[in-house]
Amino acid sequence: VAKLGATGRDAACRNVTLVCQAYFSPVGPWVEFHACPAETGLTVYFRDITERRQRQERLLLLETCVACMKDVVVIAEVDPAAGSGTRIVFVNEAFVHRTGYTRAESLGRTPKMLQGPKTHRGELDRISTALGRCEPVRAAVINYTKSGVEHWVELEIVPCWSPNGGGT
Repeated sequence: VAKLGATGRDAACRNVTLVCQAYFSPVGPWVEFHACPAETGLTVYFRDITERRQRQERLLLLETCVACMKDVVVIAEVDPAAGSGTRIVFVNEAFVHRTGYTRAESLGRTPKMLQGPKTHRGELDRISTALGRCEPVRAAVINYTKSGVEHWVELEIVPCWSPNGGGT
């Protein structure tokens, strides 16, 4: 409550709209507080953001867990409407360690960057067919590190659809 009062006073003194978030303990909601100067004083808006904060906390926990996994995790996005093909949008630390590619080098590129001369075309076609039907697929292929070292990789690819309609 003290934080909200200080934000309101600061907004009025500086004549700017300020926003802050506060938790009302022990069982109260998370509240977003907008303090807007008005001709006759201060207009204050409150919004319960408890659900949004809980989603953010769950997402952060999930992201932290996936980032720390010892198995390689790659999330790629497909936008058929854009015709841009598949592009990597997330890799975990295990990917960086195993492939030698940094996150910066990987993000926005196609997973095909890991393929090479011994990557079996028939297996890639089987994967492509399954994904074309939006079906999960398991496969084993030879991939290559950034330095060109070949290694076998067992893949499990699961198509998902994001809330905005894009495929991942």
